[in-house]
Amino acid sequence: MKLFEILPTKFVLIAAIILQCCALLMFTLIDKYELQAFSRFLSGFAQVVFAIFLPVWVDAFAPRDRKTKWMTYIISAAPLGLLSGYLMSASVLMAGLSW
Repeated sequence: MKLFEILPTKFVLIAAIILQCCALLMFTLIDKYELQAFSRFLSGFAQVVFAIFLPVWVDAFAPRDRKTKWMTYIISAAPLGLLSGYLMSASVLMAGLSW
């Protein structure tokens, strides 16, 4: 049974975004290890929807002569986002600022 055949695509994507936001909010507000681990699980579960859907969407809707570029942008977005977050955190710490 495929999720996108049962529910409308827009509903699945919006639900994944809401779940991601709730999981990240839960992660920042709770200091118990077990609940933080559960919130990380929920966050990853929400991200799987986009990891599966976005390449399929690019393959279906990108202009034929630009599919490779679009796929490169989609695939490189996550590692570049992680890298930029680490760089921003390091620069805040090196500047002597506090969280």
